[in-house]
Amino acid sequence: MSTEQNKAAKWRYIEAFNRRDLRVFPELFSAGYTLRATGFPEIHGPDELQRAVAVSFETLSDIRLTADDMVAEGDKVATRWTMRARHTGHFMGVAPTGRELAFSGTVIDRFVDGKVVEAWETVDMLGLMRQLGATPAFE
Repeated sequence: MSTEQNKAAKWRYIEAFNRRDLRVFPELFSAGYTLRATGFPEIHGPDELQRAVAVSFETLSDIRLTADDMVAEGDKVATRWTMRARHTGHFMGVAPTGRELAFSGTVIDRFVDGKVVEAWETVDMLGLMRQLGATPAFE
């Protein structure tokens, strides 16, 4: 697959996420998919990813994912993203605050035959936890 086709698949994921359409995950992620995200347990396969994303949908309302930058080379697509949501359910051990959240991260997806087979992701967890009131602010 070309870099443009891989980027198109990534865009398809973002659009499905924003529609809360988890049915497309098996089409976008290989059965052997692995996500390695800093500070989180590894996620294996599209079903496990689907369950993890569903938890976000349950605890964060008005959730919206945007791609701020996307670069592709070879079999990899790197995306710098921002997520915006309202904290309306227990999330990461924090009771609902009703606060508007905006946090960012970067993910590198590796594609084989049009599907993501593995990904590496970093998330601004300190910024997110500060917005949730779970860590002290630096003065």
